Amino acid sequence: MTGQSAAVPRQLGAYSMVRLGSVARIQPGLTLDAGKAMTLPTVSRPYLRVANVQDGWVDLSEMKEVDVPRVLAHRWELQYGDVLMTEGGDADKLGRGAVWKGEIPGCLHQNHVFAVRPGGKLYPPYLGFVTQTSYARAYFEATSSKTTGIASTSASKIASFRIPLPPIEDQIRIDGFLDAETARIDAIATKKRRLVELLTERRAGFIETEIRRLADQFGSFRLKTAVSVITVGIVVTPSAWYADNGSPALRGVNVRPGRIDLDDLVYLSSEGQLLHQKTILRTGDVVVVRTGQAGAAASVPPSLNGANCIDLLIVRPGKLNAEYLVNVVNSDWTQKHIRKHSVGTIQSHFNVETMAELPLPVPPPAIQEAVVARISRYTEKTDRIIAALDEQVSLLRERRQALITMAVMGKLQIQK
Repeated sequence: MTGQSAAVPRQLGAYSMVRLGSVARIQPGLTLDAGKAMTLPTVSRPYLRVANVQDGWVDLSEMKEVDVPRVLAHRWELQYGDVLMTEGGDADKLGRGAVWKGEIPGCLHQNHVFAVRPGGKLYPPYLGFVTQTSYARAYFEATSSKTTGIASTSASKIASFRIPLPPIEDQIRIDGFLDAETARIDAIATKKRRLVELLTERRAGFIETEIRRLADQFGSFRLKTAVSVITVGIVVTPSAWYADNGSPALRGVNVRPGRIDLDDLVYLSSEGQLLHQKTILRTGDVVVVRTGQAGAAASVPPSLNGANCIDLLIVRPGKLNAEYLVNVVNSDWTQKHIRKHSVGTIQSHFNVETMAELPLPVPPPAIQEAVVARISRYTEKTDRIIAALDEQVSLLRERRQALITMAVMGKLQIQK
C-alpha cells in the first residue's frame, strides 16, 4: 500500500449499519417545468442532469441552464459536500454517487438527481465511496423499479439504504486511504487504456498505409466497376414480417467493422422471406451499414448463407476478394470519403449511389489475397494484445471495487 496509511484484514461487522436517511437529508431535484405557470421574476441557473453524474466524479463538460423563479431557486441549489445520487437509467448506474465540491456556484440539480446532504455523523467523501461498493450496487439493482427497460430508484429507497457507519475520524481515515489507493489503480488503468488507443490507432494506420500503397500502384476505380451487385436490404415496413423464429435478418445493429454481431437478431416469417428473395444474402456478400455507423462493413459467413437483411447495403464482390473489400471499406482511407458524402444531421446516412461511386484500388486477385493475409496477421497480433490489456483493465476495476467494499464494510483496519 502507498501513502502514510496501511491496511490489514480485520473481522467483518466492526461497524454498525444505519439507514442513510437517519444521518443525511435527501433533497429532491428540480422538475424542469416547475414555475413556468408562475408570474414570479425568474433567474437563469446551471443545473446538473443524470449525464453529469458519473461513478465517483462529476462531468461538467456539457452544462445546461434553466429559468426558475428567483425566490424558489434555493430549493434545488447544491451545497458543498452534497453527495449526488442518480434516480434512473441502467440498473448498474442507479444510486451512483459523486461528491459536489462547489465547482459551479449557484448550481441546481434536476429531479432525476438526488442531493444527499450528510449530517455531522457522516463524512461526504466516505459516503461517496460507499456508493461505489459492490454492496451498494447490489442494493440498488435489487430494489429498482423497471419500466420498458429503464430502471429507477426513489428518495425513500435511498433513505432506506443501510450503510456502515464508523466514527467520523475513521470515515476520514478510510477516505484518505481509498483516495490514494484508487488514484493509484486509476492511473494504471488509464495507462493501459491509452495503450489500447495507441494500438488501435497503429492498426488503423497500418491498414491505411496498405490501401494507399495499392492506390498509388494501381490507381483508384469506382466500386460499381469492380462488383456484380450493389443493392439495399428491406426498407419498407420490415417489422411487418418479424416473427419469433424463421429466417435471420441482419440490421445495422448487427454489423460492426469486420464482424457480424448476432445479439438483437430479428427473424422474418416464411412469407416475409418469400416476398424478399432479392435481399437474401449469400456467403461472401459484404453488408454495409447505411444509417448510424454509416460505412461499417463485414462479410457474410457461411452460417448466415440464406439470411435476409434490413436497411443494409449489399455488395456482391465480382473482381474483389470479400475480405479485401471489407478491409478497404473499413479503412480510414475510405471512411473519410464516406463521412464526407454521407447525409443527415442527426445520423449519418449512406446510400447505394454513394457506395457505387466509392473509389478504391483494384489490384490483381493474388495481390488482394496477399494484402488480406498481411492485414490479418497484423490485426490478429494487435487484437490479442488489446484483449489482454482490456482484461487487465477489467481486473483492475474489480480490484478497485473490492478494495472499496472491504474498507467501508470494516474488513480492513486502516492504520494511522
